[in-house]
Amino acid sequence: MAQNAKITVHPSFEVGEISNRLFSAFMEPIGTIVNGTMFNPKHPTADEQGFRTDFIDALKETNLPAVRMPGGNFVSC
Repeated sequence: MAQNAKITVHPSFEVGEISNRLFSAFMEPIGTIVNGTMFNPKHPTADEQGFRTDFIDALKETNLPAVRMPGGNFVSC
């Protein structure tokens, strides 16, 4: 016998604060996003390790607490 469920959501009810640390992003090395774009020792903005500082600064502006590389399907293969 099927049961019907009912959920009531009250917009002003708060259980607690949601931490920004729950949010992040994956960077998959598809094409040249990592090797050639983010990591490019020959680029004029590259630091001493070969990473483009303009790319890193743009990532910092997103305010993501973490960016994982490699991520997504690349690491599940």
